[in-house]
This record gives sequence, C-alpha cells and structure tokens, in this order.
Amino acid sequence: MAKSRYVPIDIRRELIEEAGNKCANPGCPVTCRYEFHHIKEWAVYKVHNADDMIAICPTCHSYVHSGRLKISDEKLRDWKKITRKQVASEKTDQIFIEKGKQSSMVVGPLTIKSNNGAIPFRMLDQVIEYRIENGNLYFLNINLKRADGKDFFTATHNILSTNLPEGVSYDYYAGKVLIKAAVGDNFLPGWAIKEIRQFAPDFATNGVTVLDIEVIGQGAVKIAGLVMVAGDVALVVHEDEIYYVVKGTVRPWIFSETLDKVPFLPKVVDYKGSDNNTIPYIEFNPNSRGK
Repeated sequence: MAKSRYVPIDIRRELIEEAGNKCANPGCPVTCRYEFHHIKEWAVYKVHNADDMIAICPTCHSYVHSGRLKISDEKLRDWKKITRKQVASEKTDQIFIEKGKQSSMVVGPLTIKSNNGAIPFRMLDQVIEYRIENGNLYFLNINLKRADGKDFFTATHNILSTNLPEGVSYDYYAGKVLIKAAVGDNFLPGWAIKEIRQFAPDFATNGVTVLDIEVIGQGAVKIAGLVMVAGDVALVVHEDEIYYVVKGTVRPWIFSETLDKVPFLPKVVDYKGSDNNTIPYIEFNPNSRGK
C-alpha cells in the first residue's frame, strides 16, 4: 500500500512514454499536460501500479470522474496496447479556431478577411492558407520547408505536424505555436538576415522565429513570425512587417513601403469570392528573382 497519493516519478515517466507523450485517449490531441488515472481507484486500493494506470490529460481525467468518459478494464488495456512512434523531433498537435461570423488572417501588416478563405502567400510548394467550410468552420493549411528543401511543418485542416532538427525549440499551447531556431543556414541564410537588419536591427538577435502563429479571436488567426526560403529568395514576417529578400539585389521589398507608395493598396483586404476555387494569393516565385 502506498503512503502518498503522489505518483512516483518513475511510474509517471513510464506511463507518459507508454502513451506516446500525449493523452493516451486516441481521440484526444493534447500533448502538453498529464494526469494519472487509476483504474483501481486510489481511494479504495491506495496502490500505484503502472499496469492499472494510464496517462491522460486533465480534461479527459475530469470526464472520467464525472462519468462522461468511461475507461473500463478492457478499454484501458486496449489503450495501453497502442504503439506510438517515439521520435522526439516529430510532434503532432491540433489548433482549435472558434467559429466566427467572418474569418480573417493577419500576416504582418496585412489582414485578409473572407467568408471563403484565402491564400496570403505561396512560394513554390510552400503555402499559408485558410479555408472556410460550411459557412464558418475555419481550416488552417500550411506547408513549410527548411532552406535545404526538407519539410519541417505542416498544418492540414488544423492538425499540426512537425519534424524538427535538434536544437530547434517548439512551444505549443492551446491556440498558439512558436518555433525558433538558432541563427544559421538551416532555416534562414545569413545574407537574408544581414539585409533585414538594415531595417530591423534587432532581427534574429535571439535566434530566428521560424513560425509564430496564434488564434486571436473568433475565426481570426495571426502570423507574427514566418520564414519561407527557396534558393536565393526569402520571405520573412517579423512582427508587423513583411520582407521579401532576393540575394544580390539592392535592397529587400518591404510590404509597408509598398502600401505607402501605392495608396490604393489596402491593409485590410475583404475578399468576397464565390467559392474556394477563386481564392486569391500572392505568388512569390524565386525563379523570377524579382518582386
């Protein structure tokens, strides 16, 4: 009989690893917090036995104790038998976006509103887009690559998947993802950093923000940090600015400067297209080496 309700650290680690570093409920995407459910109730048996315990998130644990989620002996055994791939660099999460009357995406100084969705940026096969289905369901889709062309982040209908090299930080909590890397050529080449620092001296002083995405309201997502690189071309969102850098050119293209020079270009685009097949996007083609 255990003396304390506290689950020993070795059992905690065993159960978290067994669950694949996520809630053991195969219908739950939570990966950041765990509680430890006793199939043989602690209040009765007062025993911590890993064979009769499972790691689940606080929400699922609350559902168990309220009776909304029943974990029978059979279900517990089935969940414990699930084999999940244990790769530290690969993570899968889900970003929930509450429904809104009109949806939008804020990228640097640009806001795109639409009842259908939009593709703010595309660079070859790298893309940032959102789509609206059934009038108000916001589906986020993203594909990003490292400078060497390897995939490192995808979002498919709000399911996030990462494959990050060692040393790259990945912070996730409900409604936000932040990926940061050390300064180097894996994500953003030195020549691009040098050009951007002419206009933002503090850029990349504490590493490169590869992706900073956050849900900021009903049907509203903000991208405050982004890096897209293809060959000698880089697209960077840094806080409230968008930079498009082509190696060997005189200076980067800066989005806000274009807005100032061409007054009829709006900072807020309200797109009223008829369907998802006519969604506009800004094409950044590295093969053209132009703006």
